[in-house]
Amino acid sequence: LRELLVEVVVVAERGHFHDRPAVDVLCRVPDGASEIVATDEGYVQLVDDAGLVAAAQGHDTVLTLLRAPGEFVVRGTAVAFVDGPVSDTLRAAVNECLDLGPLRTAQQDVEFGLRQIVDIALKAISLVVNDPSTGVTCVDQLTGLLAYAATRGDPRTEHRDAAGTVRLRARRTSFARLLDLATHQLRQYGKGDMAM
Repeated sequence: LRELLVEVVVVAERGHFHDRPAVDVLCRVPDGASEIVATDEGYVQLVDDAGLVAAAQGHDTVLTLLRAPGEFVVRGTAVAFVDGPVSDTLRAAVNECLDLGPLRTAQQDVEFGLRQIVDIALKAISLVVNDPSTGVTCVDQLTGLLAYAATRGDPRTEHRDAAGTVRLRARRTSFARLLDLATHQLRQYGKGDMAM
């Protein structure tokens, strides 16, 4: 649990938060924009923001990233869009900046770390395991992580080039999203447990 907590704090320190809309089945591309589709399939493990900014600057455009670390991407679905035309070179560069893999990782996905702690707590308070001490320990650690995240503020969603021009718009997790993730299921499943 301690190693997991350290991992979550490190990811939070880097500011890798991403907002997810309530319904995001198919990321829609606005009319008139050109989509960039995934050439591979898997969970977004890493996003190279600096590489995306450089690619957008090299093509004098603004990229809007539709996927964030922790999300599953299906090959051939939109991962980003630009207003106006898009070249094959830019499509390839965007795909190079997204590291997809078969599993979620905590490298940039702060929600994944919190999700794991919540899962440990939920298993601990289940009737099969019945280990309220572990459940309470998880709640204590989630409290500490949320207190830490509350002091960080929501990370920036726009990334600029050296000249100050916005080149990348990306979703990031908000504190409200982390709070909901850390408390919603525990509130539901732990309400009958006196220790929780």
